[in-house]
Amino acid sequence: TRIQVYILRLDDLSGILPIDKPVGMTSHDVVDVIRRLYGTKRVGHTGTLDPAASGLLLVVMGKATRIAPYLSAHDKTYLAGIVLGAKSDSGDSDGVITETGILVPDEPRLGEILAEFVGEVELAVPALASVRSGGKRRYELARAGKDVPAMTRRNLIHSIDLLSYESPRAGIRVRCASGTYIRSLAESIGENAGCGAYLASLRRESVGSARIEGAYGLDYLAARHALGEELPSHEAIDDYLELPVIVVAADADTVIHHGQQLTPAMITRIIGEFEVDASVAISVEGYGVVAVGKAMTRSDELLKGSAYSAGSGSSTE
Repeated sequence: TRIQVYILRLDDLSGILPIDKPVGMTSHDVVDVIRRLYGTKRVGHTGTLDPAASGLLLVVMGKATRIAPYLSAHDKTYLAGIVLGAKSDSGDSDGVITETGILVPDEPRLGEILAEFVGEVELAVPALASVRSGGKRRYELARAGKDVPAMTRRNLIHSIDLLSYESPRAGIRVRCASGTYIRSLAESIGENAGCGAYLASLRRESVGSARIEGAYGLDYLAARHALGEELPSHEAIDDYLELPVIVVAADADTVIHHGQQLTPAMITRIIGEFEVDASVAISVEGYGVVAVGKAMTRSDELLKGSAYSAGSGSSTE
């Protein structure tokens, strides 16, 4: 027994709906709208966007809600507007803004400062973040007027591009790992510049391979619903998981449905490579991805007893 299926089989009612969240709505507001429009209760989302932010929000429907953590872990791309020479008590434009009166850097110097944040960096976790401190969510403590303990987190930033600069406002594109707080990045850029800065606007452009260009606007969906027109179908999860894939024979479907362990003999091929304890997508021949599992053996070891290896002598694709 080499693969433990720990998320049960998905079904035809499961899928992902990419939404372009507008400014002014919470991510949960979006979920409520989708529930009403599609007439289903089992709806969730991945990767919370603050009300002041817009952009790509992956809404998960049906049993696909169980894969939300895997989607949230994808790299993300943001288009951010920052204002230098001022500070905000919330780190963004919703807070009390205070001008610092300190000269802001010129464009070449700002480019140098941005380059300092590419790679692994330590950033503060905002007081209004949803992560917990002492058993309570930080935003709950902040809104109750209680002290929110200082907290930092290591973040991986792949790239920062300076798109525009009309002093004191800069437009940047940030590609980063999951869990990066862009408002904290903006404040840290201001600290390194010596003049302060805050996040003025934020739009999420991508989550993994999913891009904002393929997302639906809520106004568009509501208009179709009002006219009695068919709403766009949710999309299959295959292209969103971005995990190594274990393809099994059709007769292994019952095993997957009951969340039982898969054996090497059920495997027809493996796409990608993985180590022990890695998460893997499980696809049934002729159907697609139906589950997520945990690998209890490396991919190369797993293939030794598989039908794919026995038939072709090959390893992974």
